[in-house]
Amino acid sequence: MKKFIGILGGMGTEATQYFFNDMIDHDKGAKNDQDHLEILMHNNSKIPDRTDFILNGNGDPETELLRGARILDTAGVDFITIPCNTAHYFYQQIQDEVQTTVINILKETTMELKKQNKKRVGLLATKGTIYSKVYENMLTEHGLVTVLPNEEVQEVTNDIIYKIKSKDPYDIAAYNEKLKGFCKKNDLDAIILGCTELSLIQEDLKLDGIFVIDSNSHLARRTYEYGRGIASLDEFY
Repeated sequence: MKKFIGILGGMGTEATQYFFNDMIDHDKGAKNDQDHLEILMHNNSKIPDRTDFILNGNGDPETELLRGARILDTAGVDFITIPCNTAHYFYQQIQDEVQTTVINILKETTMELKKQNKKRVGLLATKGTIYSKVYENMLTEHGLVTVLPNEEVQEVTNDIIYKIKSKDPYDIAAYNEKLKGFCKKNDLDAIILGCTELSLIQEDLKLDGIFVIDSNSHLARRTYEYGRGIASLDEFY
């Protein structure tokens, strides 16, 4: 039985659009308008920057995240999905605020890495996600080793994320070279694209022999599976 899906987006808007399109692309079986999934998307552009809050205490995002979650919950969605990794710093507060299940992108990504039998995982994410250790804690809890970028790779990663948000140019070839060195030096067998903006460049990353999991795309697939009843929310929640 199909579920009514709530998307709490706006972090950023382009990443939310990518997520929505990716999720619909998974739904190849829809034969007509009525056969598609029912989805309510709240693109809340008022949510302050999550990294700026985590690192500097500026502009608390929690109020707007909770407001958005309540809007979706009141509308009667069967579950809520949030295409933003850093926002999961507030995951428990959001889940406590609503009656419905909130899908956890960190858990979904981690469980897929376990399924793929990966052990040493590099994390590419905002400084806020790295500093908060939300991914590191989740991966450690499930027996995976988290390898964080050195300062140089982290600075470039953060710069690219914000250039994607602002639509400014960036040097993807140079980034690929830095990532290849990062993977080789640390003997990684997987990389997490742990920021939804990085989804927009996943096809441009050339990391031969490394399993790359795009958290946003994986969440889109899992949201589709939960929405169609292919997967049960009881599996992880």
